[in-house]
Amino acid sequence: MEQVTSSSLETKNDILPVPPEYKINIEKGILIATFIGGPIAGAILIAENFNRFGKETSARNTWVFTILGIVLFTITLFYTRILEILSPITLPFLYTGVISLCYYYFQEKLVKTHLANDGPIYTIDRSLLAALIGLIIMAPIYFFAYRGIENIGSL
Repeated sequence: MEQVTSSSLETKNDILPVPPEYKINIEKGILIATFIGGPIAGAILIAENFNRFGKETSARNTWVFTILGIVLFTITLFYTRILEILSPITLPFLYTGVISLCYYYFQEKLVKTHLANDGPIYTIDRSLLAALIGLIIMAPIYFFAYRGIENIGSL
């Protein structure tokens, strides 16, 4: 009769992966934060995820493209009459859509792998904090964009 030992039962397929210890932000939190706090809030959470996944270059690129996007967005609002065509409420939907596309294209697979390995996630509180930070940073830009470039001197 053959003796069965614990070492003879273990194979590579039998060993469970160790769940990741780091927390990440999931899609729902990123999109809620972006809608409330603007593209800065989305960039905070997406860049943080990239750092957690060990992709520091992607995190840096997130910030570079976010800042360029905000500058272009602000110039567009100041020097065009786009707010006369679009309702101001459409703007959060536009930049939330852009952040959503970036999430799906760059992070969806990484997040699904993390969750499949029982990795922990941040609560919605962290997303709301990012939204508050983004709102504080973006509020002056929104204020001046809605007032118009002509009215800046008459504050």
